[in-house]
Amino acid sequence: MQQAHDLNSKALALESFVELDWVLARQLAADLPSPDPRCLHFLVLLLSRAVRQGHSCLLLGDLAKREIEFEPFERNSPSECYRFPSKQKLEELTNEMDLESKKLPLVLDKGRLYLRRYWAFERELKLAIESRLSLHTEWPTARLEEVLAGLFDTPAEKEDRQRLAVSSALTRKFFVLAGGPGTGKTTTITALLVAIQQLESRQLKTALAAPTGKAAQRMIQAVTAAKRRFQHIDSSILHAIPDNASTMHRLLGVRRDQLQFRHNQDHPLDLDVLVVDEASMIDLPLMARLFRALRQDTRVILVGDPNQLPSVETGGVFAAWTGTNPNLLSLKENSCPSMVWLRESHRFDKNGAIAQLSKLVLEGKPDESWQTLADDSSECSLAGSSLEELLNQYVTTHLIPIFEAQTAEEAMSSFENSRLLAVTRHGSYSVTQINQILETFLMVNGHISRPEAGKDYRGKPILVTQNNFELDLYNGDTGLIWPDSSGELKAVFPTEKGLRWVSTSRLPPHETVFAMTVHKTQGSEFKHVTLVMPDRGIPLLSRELLYTAITRARTELNVFCERETWSSTVSRSLQRTSGLPSLADMSLLGPNN
Repeated sequence: MQQAHDLNSKALALESFVELDWVLARQLAADLPSPDPRCLHFLVLLLSRAVRQGHSCLLLGDLAKREIEFEPFERNSPSECYRFPSKQKLEELTNEMDLESKKLPLVLDKGRLYLRRYWAFERELKLAIESRLSLHTEWPTARLEEVLAGLFDTPAEKEDRQRLAVSSALTRKFFVLAGGPGTGKTTTITALLVAIQQLESRQLKTALAAPTGKAAQRMIQAVTAAKRRFQHIDSSILHAIPDNASTMHRLLGVRRDQLQFRHNQDHPLDLDVLVVDEASMIDLPLMARLFRALRQDTRVILVGDPNQLPSVETGGVFAAWTGTNPNLLSLKENSCPSMVWLRESHRFDKNGAIAQLSKLVLEGKPDESWQTLADDSSECSLAGSSLEELLNQYVTTHLIPIFEAQTAEEAMSSFENSRLLAVTRHGSYSVTQINQILETFLMVNGHISRPEAGKDYRGKPILVTQNNFELDLYNGDTGLIWPDSSGELKAVFPTEKGLRWVSTSRLPPHETVFAMTVHKTQGSEFKHVTLVMPDRGIPLLSRELLYTAITRARTELNVFCERETWSSTVSRSLQRTSGLPSLADMSLLGPNN
């Protein structure tokens, strides 16, 4: 997907760049042999910024004859302008530098300028996927149909994309299952794991993984629930499906104070099947290292929603492979047998306001989507006229029930039912500001006393911010502070088997979470969601962020936002520039293209 960095504006403001961009640009412009060091300086400056923004490369064609106005990094320096030459001149410049033969830090590949590190990751990943796309598994037709018939009761002549996904994945060593929230991805994957185990003559070594601890926890909860749908299957088959899921880092063997994982091409994971959920959150370096650590015969299934927010770090691998439009792949044509999109959501009524709003946002329709909110249905509505009014109402409706609960179970149920989301951690309309306001309201209402810095209190919601493998707590896990039977305040976390109590003195780094960022909620869902948008446009805003926030809500969504901010957000897509081809292209063109 070739999507622009924000180059449509003539002027690039000083805040678009950070010190690292300037330092790298100066260093490479001074160290690399170039016929035009000034042009090289600005190319690297923009490339460094692009990588920070999540792009793996810079399209030279986007810069051709582009004039940028900027302020130098030194204070009190006058603003300057620079105009890039034509695309031909830019390519001549980089060709003359002979980047490849000299193994210089920059790489030019098909009009894309890379830092060599990210070019190498993309090249490694592309070769790994191409080799896997050529691997097929054959099963006796009659036995395959028997297994599928035992899992799906859909008539063969009727379209069933879950059945299609399972039958396609059974014949592949690499498979991608894409779909929005509630489309049945976990049920499909569970059926696939059952089918693989039924077809094999031995118990398989299977692992489930996700990018974060919270996503891994949600994954195993969903798989456990999905297994109940297949109680007619032999119990030994169901028991072969893992009852735990790992974070990607734990799976690969993170080593303290080391950049490299324990598992790599020399020490691969001993797995027959690997399923990775929330794959849209995986950045380019981590995805490359994952495939580096897998045997060639390991069956790999990646699951995710390409329309959600991409990874925090560099790369948009999953969306590059899948595209973001499920309608481009026809069930009849089946042009890419290694990927299936699930299209029908079972979480929302397809004609309901939440489903319609998320669809309109993805289609980039600001006016129609705003009207859906303005109609104030029972599912979607615009919040009150002021942030104070909204937060006061949120305290009354969603927070006070936590503090008035008689048991930890009641409190946790109230807490898990709703969530207030913001876009940023700091500044105006941020998580930090909203948390402070909500605590103040709770003090005024007499539900908490004035909290001292770092002190806990009954009902305080917390968010873990650092993995602790010993305690099985992970970045993104949420819980409550609650007194145990002896009255001692402890942290309590929800699990599939009930509440888990942890001494507050043993907790990893954590923070108060009356409100949390949209990014932190990926992989989660709540009955009610309140979304607070910033009072002005900021670079983080995009339709992908809105879509992610909207689809966290199962039954009710309340949005606080100005129309101008909403319109600009829906109009902006956060697609990332990448040299990775789509799976459909790789399937049609074959390797080495």
